[in-house]
Amino acid sequence: MCTHKKKKDIELQIYEETDLPTKGWIQGCILCKMPTSKTQYYKSKKVGDLDYHIFIHLCKDCVNYKKMENLHNRKIIDTYLEKYYLIPCRSNTPDTSL
Repeated sequence: MCTHKKKKDIELQIYEETDLPTKGWIQGCILCKMPTSKTQYYKSKKVGDLDYHIFIHLCKDCVNYKKMENLHNRKIIDTYLEKYYLIPCRSNTPDTSL
């Protein structure tokens, strides 16, 4: 008999800590700490049976200035995810997805 484990989808909201309530819908922009309600899809990662869907809080100014196109900013977020959520995001090949 073969048993299949069900996949589990986990949605992560990544934001910068501010004085705002942690369960509120307005959080700090991940890059500049400006309070914002805007979220942007960042990436999905599969770790074992878990599917992580990662969203980041990005203010309109950071979106308009296209700060997420900067590879350095993406590496900072990937390092944060690896350190605090144990989600491997970096690879030996350059990241070409946006």
